[in-house]
Amino acid sequence: MLVLTRRAGEALQIGDNIQITILSVSGDRVRIGIEAPAEISVLRAELIRDIQSANVAAAASGRGKILKSGSIRPSRLTPPADS
Repeated sequence: MLVLTRRAGEALQIGDNIQITILSVSGDRVRIGIEAPAEISVLRAELIRDIQSANVAAAASGRGKILKSGSIRPSRLTPPADS
């Protein structure tokens, strides 16, 4: 893991087409902006873990739908109610 120190307004570049900018720092919270091409999925790590958990549960039940991380919205993680 690369660890960098940045101040608000400073940025870092990943490859040729991804830029992460520190927008603000307030206490223990940091706001960042991410510029990346539309074809690159940018998701919070906890959302990816939720999707993986939902997929494991769906596979175990045999009736669920496997979710793709690039097209999921958090509200879709709740399984549909049985009719």
